[in-house]
Amino acid sequence: MKRCILAHGMQRSGNHAILQWITAQDRFVFLNNALPIAPILEGEHPMPEPEEFRLWFKQSLSQPLRSAPFALIHHLLLRSHILLASLEDHALDVRLFHRCPMDLSHVLILRNPYNMFASRLRRAGQIDHPTFPREMGPPMDRVISNWKGHAREFLGITHELENCTPIYFDRWFSDKAERRRISDRLALPFSDSGFSEVSTVGGGSSFDGTKFDGDGQKMNVLNRKDQLADQERSVFEAIFSDQELCDLAEQV
Repeated sequence: MKRCILAHGMQRSGNHAILQWITAQDRFVFLNNALPIAPILEGEHPMPEPEEFRLWFKQSLSQPLRSAPFALIHHLLLRSHILLASLEDHALDVRLFHRCPMDLSHVLILRNPYNMFASRLRRAGQIDHPTFPREMGPPMDRVISNWKGHAREFLGITHELENCTPIYFDRWFSDKAERRRISDRLALPFSDSGFSEVSTVGGGSSFDGTKFDGDGQKMNVLNRKDQLADQERSVFEAIFSDQELCDLAEQV
């Protein structure tokens, strides 16, 4: 493969919309949610130690592609591709692998926290999942802490990710010039061909599902907090009693 990009973001931050748009611009091998956080939070698996890249990549491929003769064919086919792997809801010090044999860069996706937490609260009412808490407590504290960590990196307060392209979802969604700038930063041939598609991963939008697929700009993604029900809003207000969270949101 030509190079490797690791994408970092919180769930309901527009990750899949942005990654779908990125992969439409070149030839990619895309490993979605490369290290699922749910089994770790539920105590089913410990947080794994980073592996040597080649071993990690081999284990990440589907079973038929791990064995000969498919492995050789697969290797030859992928020489012109870019590897894109996403990490969802992890702290930025989590590492998948070490000794990457190719150029490695990072993408950090951040969304306005008011809209992100509104979307997460709405999703929490739809599914029973450890990453979508419905009330305040340690699981919600983890989500808040992770967003603040991502925001500090986005603002340049910390430097966990080398060669990183920060993407603010709200600006990416509303400004074609910003999307062109991101493509240039990632050395990709600019195309908006995947921009209006609504990803089906995770059920689509928390509020709209996939009904705006092909016309994604009609989604009211920049004003989700005003669409909350009363019970959701009470938790939302408790989240934003965190002054550091509000301060970082203002800086972003």
